This record gives sequence, structure tokens and C-alpha cells, in this order.
Amino acid sequence: MKLKHWFESQSADWARFDEYIIIKSGGKKYVTPGMSAKPAAYDPLTVADEIIVDALNIGIMCINDNAKESVIEEAVLGFCGKFGLLGFMPALPTTPEFWEDDAVYIPKNPILRPAKMPVKEYVDMFFPPEKEEMANQKAKAMQWFLEDLIGNEPPIGIGERETYALQMKLKGMPFAQRQTFRRGYAEQYEWLREQFRDWATMLCAVRFYFDERDETMRELHRRAMLAFGGIAPHYRVVFDEADYDKPKIKWDFHSLLQTIQMMLSFALTDEAQPLRICKECSKVYYAQDPRSQFCDPACKNRYNVRKSRNKPNAD
Repeated sequence: MKLKHWFESQSADWARFDEYIIIKSGGKKYVTPGMSAKPAAYDPLTVADEIIVDALNIGIMCINDNAKESVIEEAVLGFCGKFGLLGFMPALPTTPEFWEDDAVYIPKNPILRPAKMPVKEYVDMFFPPEKEEMANQKAKAMQWFLEDLIGNEPPIGIGERETYALQMKLKGMPFAQRQTFRRGYAEQYEWLREQFRDWATMLCAVRFYFDERDETMRELHRRAMLAFGGIAPHYRVVFDEADYDKPKIKWDFHSLLQTIQMMLSFALTDEAQPLRICKECSKVYYAQDPRSQFCDPACKNRYNVRKSRNKPNAD
């Protein structure tokens, strides 16, 4: 069964731009929407299969020491163009309503070490200016930030129609979550890379655990699985927008990161083990057949041909 079938009576909201670029600021690389990119809202649960497989395959590349960084960068930008940024700003703190507090409190995590920092210092981490046009975007984003903070909707004149429509659609989201859909918002490339790598490491820990015979290695895999987790999302029951006679679960995920965490948890705990790593190309794929070992027939043929050629000839 495909992962998305588990969420047929469930929904969630997220948004993405159709183009992302990498900029440098303060010696660090950031991923941010392109200057002419267009935003759009979507339901990540309807494309759960694609999100999980794409994220894990990027993670596999990050684990592979032979992978070229330029290839990984291209894959990360491609992922963001399809599904959006992960939403680290609302995902890392104990609550996405952190602006109401004196400081941002951050639980233990592999991305950001400080447990506490001033709100402004934290927000500035996600709006790094580099070139003049990016600085202008940051100023515009911070203006919207303040408008939202005092409860005013930004006037249409300071942003394009698509962005304004998006903000209206997602108006009920927590304040910090809405900021992740501003054009000036950015996330550190290394943070994204690290998160993809961690998800792939988790997959490997679960899959290799069953094949491992050495108890020391099995214990390491168990510890890797224990490290996987996060802040639990909220949910409510609503009527389907397309079919008002049909109730469905509406998930209030505060980030795409949180969404992926839950979807991946479902996939990893499925007894059928649908997530597999191809025996030939090492790509992650969904197995339709429980006996499957290859992502497609071509990989199976290449594996069998190579195995046949390496087989010693009988005298």
C-alpha cells in the first residue's frame, strides 16, 4: 500500500515557491525563494510518497562520501521547488508562538545548539541579507512580520497578489509558521543537508537492524532509532471541503519537517517494510511486491548481468 493511501481521510497545509536559490551571507549558504518565484499552497499528505522518497534519496547522497556537493545542492533545490522549505523557524522552538515570550526556548536537537536566545536574534537567523535586492526583501518581510504581530494584514501594495492570497489562505496558522512563506525567508543549507542525512540514517538503522548479527551494532541501531522524534502535532476533525458530508482529520503541522517526521514514522513501522533501498543503485523506493529488492526492472537486469559475469566459469 502506498503511504499516501493512509492519509486519504486526512489533510494538512503547507506552501512552497516554484523556484529556490542558494545565497551566501556571513560565510554560510542559505536556501531562499528566487526573486521571481511564485508561491502556492498545497496538501503535503497527498504527495506523501514523493516527499518521503525524495527526502531519503537526498539523505543517501549526503551519507555517500563520493557524492558531489554540486549534485546534492541541485537535489536540495529541486526538493524545495517541489515541496518548500522545511520550516525550521517554527519547528525548532518549544512552541511556534515563541514571539509572545521574552526568549526562544529550543529543546535538544541536532541542528541548533543554544537552548535559549532572544527572539530578535533567533528571527534574524532566517532573514539573512546579502545583495541589495535580498536586503530589500528582508526589509519587506520584516515589515510584514511587524504587521502580523500587531494584528494587521499587510496591504496588497507591498507584495504580489499570489503572496497576499497565500497569506489569507493560511491566516489561521501560528505567526512564526506564516513567516516561513515570506519571500525573504531562508534556511541554512547545512541545516537542510543535515536533516536529510539524519532521515536517511534512521532508515538505514531500521533496515540494517534486522540483518545485523553483531549485538554491538544492533545496539547502535537501537540508539539511532531512539534519537528519532520531535514535537507532536495537533489535529482536529473537520468536514472535507470537497465533500461536506465526510469528516476528516485536519493536522496542524507547524512545519514540513514535522509532517515528514510523522509520515516517515508511519512508513518505518509498517510491517510490510515498503521503504526499500535498491540492491543495485542504492536509491530508496516504495516496494509494491514484498519480495522486491530493486527499484525497477532495469536495475534488476544490471545486477543479474554483473553477477553472471563475475560468476566463475565451470570447468
